[in-house]
Formats: sequence, C-alpha cells, structure tokens
Amino acid sequence: MTNFEAGEWPVSYLGIGCSSFDDSGIEELQEQFENIAANLLWNFTGRIFGTVTQTIRPCRVITPFRPSTFEGMGPASAYYELGGVNGWGWLPVYVNGGWSNIRCGRCSSVACSCSPDEARAIHLPGPVQAIDEIKIDGAVLAPTAYRVDNGHTLIRQDGEAWPTAQDLIEPLDQPNTWSIEFSRGVAVPTGGKVAAGILACELYKAAVADPSCSLPSRVKTVARQGVTVGIMDTFEGLDEGKTGLWAVDSWIASVQRPRDYVGVASPDTMRRPGWKL
Repeated sequence: MTNFEAGEWPVSYLGIGCSSFDDSGIEELQEQFENIAANLLWNFTGRIFGTVTQTIRPCRVITPFRPSTFEGMGPASAYYELGGVNGWGWLPVYVNGGWSNIRCGRCSSVACSCSPDEARAIHLPGPVQAIDEIKIDGAVLAPTAYRVDNGHTLIRQDGEAWPTAQDLIEPLDQPNTWSIEFSRGVAVPTGGKVAAGILACELYKAAVADPSCSLPSRVKTVARQGVTVGIMDTFEGLDEGKTGLWAVDSWIASVQRPRDYVGVASPDTMRRPGWKL
C-alpha cells in the first residue's frame, strides 16, 4: 500500500510480478515508484479513488431558527422552534401529496421527541469506508453500538445518544471529549491496484534503462536526405491517461466513462431565451 497526495492507493503485483523489484536494498526505490504510479493513476481517473484516515471531534452547531414544514422550508415544528415545550400541540404538514399531523420533525425508534439533548444520528463527511474507532471520555465504544447508513450517517443503535457537546480545549482521552476515527473516500478497485503495480514496475525499468521496459519511447526518429534527427514528441494522449501499456490504459478507460446527467424542467417556470424542454 502506498500513500500519496489524496490518500492510500494499494499496489498489487498479483499475477504479473516484477523481477526488477526482487533485488534487496531497493525497497525505498520501489515505494517511490509506486507513489509516482499512484499519483499518475489518481490524476488520470479524475481524482476519484483513494482513501484517507481522519480523526474528527464532533461539536454540535445550534441553529437558532428553522421555519415550519407548513411553509415548506424545513423539518422542525414551528411550535417547538418558537418556544413551545417539547413540540406540544399538533401541526398540519403537507407531505407527498397528503396532509399529516405531526408534533416535531425528528423521531426516535420509541417515540417522537424534540429534545435537543437527544442526538442518535450525526452526519460525517463521506463517503465513509469504515469506522476504525470511536472514543467517548477516553473509552472505546463497542462497534456493535453504532452503524453507518448511506455512506455518511453515523447512527447510535445501542439505545444511547451521541454526546451533544465536548471540551475542545482538552486533548483526546480526557473527560468531556469524544472523537471518531474513520476511513474516508472511494476504495481503489482491484483493477486500479494491479494497474499501479504494472505502471510502477515499468517506470522503474525506464529509469534504469532496462531494455525490457514496455513503456513507449517518447523520441521519434526522422530521416531526410541522409540525415537522421531524433525529435521528442509532444506527449499526445498522455493527458487522457494513455500510457502505452494496454493493461493500464484499458482500466483507465473503463473508469473514464462520461457520466449521464439528468435535468428536470417545469413548464410553469420562466425560461431563459434559448432554453429547450
């Protein structure tokens, strides 16, 4: 596994090997060329893949006012936000084509509650690959006490609530502190790991002038009237991720597919000149 600018990009030599890296004493060189290969692939594929490990210390942000869903502006009940006690009273809300009476906009598995002291779900900057460790007051929380939904929502499922405040002045593992250590990003697929291994091997061969290197020569030979001149090419196609290695280029092309974007327009809204439905 190699670390680079965007995170971790595992390198695999599965089924291909690289005899050039078999010599002892070049582990540091191997790691350097793996980093170069990972950075190239990361850029060629739009900087999508790669994971990083982060440790965050959540701190609740209090929103002073959120309009009622009756006005179509948010999930909180106006009764609660405007000073009601625990969302007393019922509020008519128009949801999905029908009217419903609600007391608040946040419900637990047991009962509906608007208490600001109860927080069983928090949003993490995702996508979240895995939760490595959660500490509350210096104690590690059991993995069975929480889960991650939709790649970013951390839910407490042991009946307890997440702390709603912490002392950011104190270092971790002290009372009134808590932290979340997790892996964030899109995991590199198997094809990307193998492509990194092939590219790292061939880059090393090129650096040491190994005649078995499969990377294409970037020098073109032109002969005119008995005179031969070597001309360096313009690296055409390299900005598109074309390295000249079929196994590498085919994987890059497979993840560079143009994405389809869908738009929705309403005939009731004002359109600018030139817009078409």
